Amino acid sequence: QRRQRLWDNQRYFVERMAPLGYQILSTATPIVPVLIGDAAQCQRHAQELRKEGIHVDAIQFPAAPLGQARLRFMMNAGHTRAQIDHVVSVMARLAGRV
Repeated sequence: QRRQRLWDNQRYFVERMAPLGYQILSTATPIVPVLIGDAAQCQRHAQELRKEGIHVDAIQFPAAPLGQARLRFMMNAGHTRAQIDHVVSVMARLAGRV
């Protein structure tokens, strides 16, 4: 059941993020990297998410190629739909979609 919830959460997150225009770099695992590109902008996104109580890692050079900074979201079975919706709403705001 936990494994099923994990994958359900991962798919739900990916589906909810799709209309926002972000490039999701991989959907093969519960770790979902979202391309931001610019390292400074990626850090700003991560800071805004953290202010909202959302844990996210900002990955940039040298861990990612220059110009390909990304946010690493880690889905788990314990996340609720409300928590995932909150992440997506913050990402929508950051994308200027709200």
